[in-house]
Amino acid sequence: MNTILELKDISKTFTKKNTLHKALDDVSFTMKEGECLGIVGESGSGKSTVAKIITCLERPDNGSIYFKGKDITGLTRKERKKLYKNMQLIFQMPVDSFNPRIKLGSSIIEGMLNQGISKSDAKLRMYGFLDLVGIPREYALKYPHEVSGGECQRAAIARAIMTSPDLLICDEVTSALDVTVQKQIIELLDKLKKEQSMSYLFISHDIALVQQFCDRVLVMYQGQIVEEGTVDQVIMNPKEEYTKKLIDAVLL
Repeated sequence: MNTILELKDISKTFTKKNTLHKALDDVSFTMKEGECLGIVGESGSGKSTVAKIITCLERPDNGSIYFKGKDITGLTRKERKKLYKNMQLIFQMPVDSFNPRIKLGSSIIEGMLNQGISKSDAKLRMYGFLDLVGIPREYALKYPHEVSGGECQRAAIARAIMTSPDLLICDEVTSALDVTVQKQIIELLDKLKKEQSMSYLFISHDIALVQQFCDRVLVMYQGQIVEEGTVDQVIMNPKEEYTKKLIDAVLL
């Protein structure tokens, strides 16, 4: 399989209350086409910063990002719009990812309109994807606050896959949902993984979810990758004490 994503020596430092905080420290990894790669770690380990760096929402202080062989490290705003046809990010808080003053349907088709698709064709495509993620078509006329968290996350997934991206980044997509809805969203993503030709980067603090959903996993701690391998290698035979603690926390 070809490499779809590669990070080389990525570092990122933020300033918080006049104190420097190193969010990422020399992070490097590769991801293959069609692969589902998990990133696990506690809050503050650098997982979400990785997602923002990959999608060019943040720029690294050092290092390079390659997507399908192209260096995307310093893209302009215009270039990022082209990138987002092939790469999409689903956020942790579904309601916050939508404009509260815009109906869900209008938000969902925005990416298609930006690509020059006519509004009528975009709407037809949207209805097909609403069916796919299990949302009634009339919900396109609702505002984000008028639907449940699970329904809003389904709408966010529909919006993300509308452009048929090659890479879908899921950043803690179930952590704000109750257990029953979490299960439904994971089942939906698993279904889409089998039906759609996409690679997944699945970011979570929940190593049990990663075990269920991913092929390979990276373990992050204090901005560094401390362990990586297949899900079975890392979870069944962890080498690092930090990884063992993450696994033990699930078993308690």
